[in-house]
Amino acid sequence: MTAFINPIKGAALAALWLYKRTLSPLFYFLGARCRHYPSCSDYAADAFRKYGPWRAFWLSASRVSRCHPWGSHGIDPVPDGRPGQWWQIWRLGDWAWTERSGGGQAKPPAALDETPGL
Repeated sequence: MTAFINPIKGAALAALWLYKRTLSPLFYFLGARCRHYPSCSDYAADAFRKYGPWRAFWLSASRVSRCHPWGSHGIDPVPDGRPGQWWQIWRLGDWAWTERSGGGQAKPPAALDETPGL
């Protein structure tokens, strides 16, 4: 199985490298700016390096789905751990559109409504 995963991982990393060197500068020139740190392409590359292609694909898809004007923003590293089974794709990524706190996890909605000192 490892021999099968490595070519996919290598192809994905090569495609991300090519994107970062060609299309990403063009989008930047046209005014598109990343809402997260690390950028979506860096996040995807980190996910492919850290996990297999299946989980990395879903982590990357969940990240790209949050990158729009009404989506999340902030520091959002690739999460640690392996929650859920391989077929539970809703657990393989963070699909919430809330602000990123830097720990890889979204803030719970109740924490956003609390006012300090009350």
